[in-house]
Amino acid sequence: MSTLKLKNGRKVIAECDHTEVKKMVKLVKDLNAIRNDDSKWEFGEVTVGNNIEVRLIAHSFLDEIIMNSEIKEKNLTMFPDCFETLTLWNHMDNGDKVKTHRFWTRGF
Repeated sequence: MSTLKLKNGRKVIAECDHTEVKKMVKLVKDLNAIRNDDSKWEFGEVTVGNNIEVRLIAHSFLDEIIMNSEIKEKNLTMFPDCFETLTLWNHMDNGDKVKTHRFWTRGF
């Protein structure tokens, strides 16, 4: 049985069995919608706990999407880096790994 892994750079941020492809498709579509929305790439004030931080609006939305996903990595606490490459990998039982799709490349 193969496993699909969504990687941000080299870090796995979501993982699912090949039978749960619909969950991975939904997650990637949501992430791509934020990445492609120009209005999200401005700086804004964001409340984090008791602090107010100034950061990219897109990063807050990406955090929210990945944290609410059913297939996110268990010890993932936030979306790692919105400027890093996002790729989908198929890990097969025999140990082979195949990059199946690159959703966005490094940078903006």
